Amino acid sequence: MAYSVLYTTYFDNITKCYCNILILNEDSINDNDLLSITKNVKLNNISPFNNYNNCANCNNTYTNCIRAFIDDNQNYITTNNVTTLINKLTTIGYSIDTNNTKLLKKNNFIRNLVFIINKN
Repeated sequence: MAYSVLYTTYFDNITKCYCNILILNEDSINDNDLLSITKNVKLNNISPFNNYNNCANCNNTYTNCIRAFIDDNQNYITTNNVTTLINKLTTIGYSIDTNNTKLLKKNNFIRNLVFIINKN
């Protein structure tokens, strides 16, 4: 099964900072290893004009509840430390599908795509 790894802007209510966290595009995940390095996160609205509940401003990719990747300390993995995610994915038997990633990024089919992963 292939999964899309994306990034989305997340506002942390504790630190009062914005960051780009890495998330899974799919709602249904059937792999316990993948579930073990992710957690459900409710996205906060970035602004009144960029509202996750407003269907005019989002597509099916973005809802207010997502599956975010986490590190060993239960912190969200951000675009600044994508290598942490790559190491975790490799450890649980996933690899990056570079051919499909290039195709989808070239044609901009999936908004905020980082890469596609496949189970080895």
